[in-house]
Amino acid sequence: MHAPLNILFASYLLLAFLLPSCSNRAIYKSSCDDNIPFKKVTFSHLVDSLNNYNGQYVELAGIYRSGKEESGLFDDKLIGVPGSRKALWVNFSQDCPLYKLGTNKGFFDFTDGGFVDMKNKKVRMRGKIDIHNRGYKHQYVATLDHVSLVEL
Repeated sequence: MHAPLNILFASYLLLAFLLPSCSNRAIYKSSCDDNIPFKKVTFSHLVDSLNNYNGQYVELAGIYRSGKEESGLFDDKLIGVPGSRKALWVNFSQDCPLYKLGTNKGFFDFTDGGFVDMKNKKVRMRGKIDIHNRGYKHQYVATLDHVSLVEL
């Protein structure tokens, strides 16, 4: 009879250690697109099939880069590969503000000496694909517009 209790206790301890490590990710979400279904796609599939996704709401992961005249989501598998500028311009909108889950802290709130730092970090995003907007100086393959989720 003690063996099942030991297994149960061991399982409980394992969960107690694993759950805090899962909560290290910060999730910022907007309620603007709550009723819209998002298609989960890989970055490479999206870029290879852009015309099929124009006007569609998607969820994908990549490396976010920002700087002067740059707000791009890049395929993390192609970072560092010469000639692989297949990236999406990321267009954040004030019409759909993002808030950290469980708080009233906005994505663009200035706190702790700066904004949310996600430069060169792997992120998961949701947004609407616009193949007609190719970002700053048309350097991107399309735009991820109306961003309603950022997980970093």
